Amino acid sequence: MTRFELNRKTDSGLHLTRDLEIITPMVGGGAVARHLDEQQPVSAKSVRGHLRFWWRATRAGRYGKDGLAKMRRDEAWLFGTAATFDKGSADVGPSRVQVTVTTLNTGVTPGRPVRPPAYAAFPFAENRRQGIDAAPMRSGVRFQVTLTVSDDRLGSAPHQDAEGVRADLEAALWAWVSFGGVGARTRRGFGALAVTGQTESPADLRRSLARHVLAGTAPAGVSQLDLRRERTVIVDGYPDAVSAWNEALDRYQEFRQFRRPGTSHAGRSYWPEPDEIRRLTGNAAPAHAQPVTQARKFPRAALGLPIIFQFKGDRNDHSRQGDPGDTTLRGQNTDRLASPVLLRPAAGGLLLATVLQRAAHRNDPLSNLILKKFRGTDAVQHLLTKEEAEALKVPAPKDDPARFDPDIPAAFLKFLEETTK
Repeated sequence: MTRFELNRKTDSGLHLTRDLEIITPMVGGGAVARHLDEQQPVSAKSVRGHLRFWWRATRAGRYGKDGLAKMRRDEAWLFGTAATFDKGSADVGPSRVQVTVTTLNTGVTPGRPVRPPAYAAFPFAENRRQGIDAAPMRSGVRFQVTLTVSDDRLGSAPHQDAEGVRADLEAALWAWVSFGGVGARTRRGFGALAVTGQTESPADLRRSLARHVLAGTAPAGVSQLDLRRERTVIVDGYPDAVSAWNEALDRYQEFRQFRRPGTSHAGRSYWPEPDEIRRLTGNAAPAHAQPVTQARKFPRAALGLPIIFQFKGDRNDHSRQGDPGDTTLRGQNTDRLASPVLLRPAAGGLLLATVLQRAAHRNDPLSNLILKKFRGTDAVQHLLTKEEAEALKVPAPKDDPARFDPDIPAAFLKFLEETTK
């Protein structure tokens, strides 16, 4: 079992050092988007940002739904603030946690058999029309992370004693290594991390989850790891990390693109969005004029935003011409909502999937969804009723397991577990 222990030293307060390696190709991570720093692929600045996020994800339950101000204060003490955070606060200033990164191996450009799955790598592809080169990737990166908090700073913590600070940093580091990564698209398994020379079994991972994640309600809008057993799926038995990664993404692609059996063409979607877009735009190819779903919803919004819907016609078949042009599903006040679904491999041939929970807030994109069309926009909804979900039937690989559920991320986890065991 991998344990992250901070050793108390009388001369330097809390001190933690771990050797880490990246077990799937990483993209970016440097100062410029999509580009790698050849000399230092992983920077201390990026590590601090990751630890900040995972501190929230593991400790948010301490604060409750109305505790955002206290949470921001404690986060500011640990990880620092911008000068504009709160000019009247004594906690404005640099991080009390010193982060040092030492590169041990700058890695190599990945090739077979570690070429990343195409379904996850499409944002990194070359786009000649726009003059964008393919994003470079790097495998085999190894580095050492050291976290230090001096004794004099430990005594000024507003929320915890030294042991509390130790537990907070252990939790953030464990969650980052176990569920996060380095660079872009870490939620789809790029830049996945492991402690060099160590592995965790499924039972170890579940014990660590219970140890490091605080139960309780997070402040509105803050993502947190979910302690419910069914919200994390762990599958073992894969020969290596890349095999587990491919399996996870294949199942995710299958879930997101459920289609009815077709003939020479792809079958109609089991999801309701295509039919609803045809209704809202008034455009439909003759072959698709009759809806095959009735729910007037956009449930896949729960898997992240924005979503661009593209209909593929057939220039040689008039019955398949006339579907809508490209449309975009997004929040009214924001373009982006990160997916709550995290998919990645872990050392030892494990497939790991979890869903972050997040209480809605007043500017939540899912509460103000719009479909942007060629002309104008429409306000739309995403949440299925139980009856609507049950009406979306998909052939089951086993004895009639549920395919759709009003909670779409939870439905995916159920699908993943059913199809990988």
